[in-house]
Amino acid sequence: MSNDTKTTHHYYTHEKSHFKELDLYIPSSATEKSPLLVFIHGGAWRSEDKADHAPLAQALVAHGFPVALINYRLSLYKDDEKDKHIQPQVQHPMHIQDSKEAIDYLIYQQHRMFPENESYPYDPSNVYLIGHSAGAHIAMMLTLDPAYYGGNKEEERKLVSGVIGAQGIYDLNLLFQKFPNYDFVPQAFGTDISRYVDASPVSKQPTITTDQLPEMLVVHSLDDTLVDIGQAETMMDHLKNNIHVPHVLLETTRVKGDHYDMLYSKEFIDSIVEFVNNK
Repeated sequence: MSNDTKTTHHYYTHEKSHFKELDLYIPSSATEKSPLLVFIHGGAWRSEDKADHAPLAQALVAHGFPVALINYRLSLYKDDEKDKHIQPQVQHPMHIQDSKEAIDYLIYQQHRMFPENESYPYDPSNVYLIGHSAGAHIAMMLTLDPAYYGGNKEEERKLVSGVIGAQGIYDLNLLFQKFPNYDFVPQAFGTDISRYVDASPVSKQPTITTDQLPEMLVVHSLDDTLVDIGQAETMMDHLKNNIHVPHVLLETTRVKGDHYDMLYSKEFIDSIVEFVNNK
């Protein structure tokens, strides 16, 4: 019988909201030296929930990894707001700010989550971010945009060992040019398209040295019909040729399946496991 556990935590302590919760999955084999994998869901910044990705967490827990699935506030219209051209109250950069709060909670607030433990079931200085679709946008913005660095930026960056972006959105203008009917972009980022450049990871230049950046893996299935390979290629070009990230890989041939199908494929799970274990 497995002693793996799942607990839910409110990472924003001032008020309780389902959008500010995280689910923490701990394998029975976890120790204080285990890396922590943090998954940031997609859903075009307006849908999905951490619970949707329980199968992914369970698959990674089976490999011995503690996994956190985080929620963040979504860009949702209230009744009739869309027809009245009223923008959602939650828009960029709130999705990123919430995700940072969740990650900071996991890193710095272990004593709140495990008040009776003498030791903790993961290493808060060995964190991996995994983002899918809009979640990959969030993960890359947290990694590359100095606006989201903490006060001690050099030390804080060292706590994230690796970043995986899967079927990610990294260039909003490029996405909108390719798919002009994607109304979720103005829903989440507003109607002023001049803001889209600054809201895209491909425009960001870190203020820390390249050797302080985490290792990165950009994964993109060529079967994806919702987000094209151009997003991954543009992100890779920026990481390699503009930022000069020393350790970055692009994986396009191993993973198969459409936008959501690939997320639960054995090939994607294997890519994550190998990336973390080979660090």
